[in-house]
Amino acid sequence: MALGAVAEGCDSGLDVLGPQIIQGLLPMLDDSRPLVRSISCWTLGRYSRWLKDGAARSAELLDLLLAGLLKRVLDK
Repeated sequence: MALGAVAEGCDSGLDVLGPQIIQGLLPMLDDSRPLVRSISCWTLGRYSRWLKDGAARSAELLDLLLAGLLKRVLDK
């Protein structure tokens, strides 16, 4: 949750750490605990603006993120 909370004011730091944060959170989308999956989706959503603005440099990461989030849409 802390990563999601700081996402809004850390634009300059995201250029360097954004890919690492997202790659670290992607496996959490498949966690066995529903709350961890839910918070991971929320946190990744907070970084969507960074991904949108830098879509050209992170197209592969965007594809992985969208695939993971779309899979969670079917989550009970």
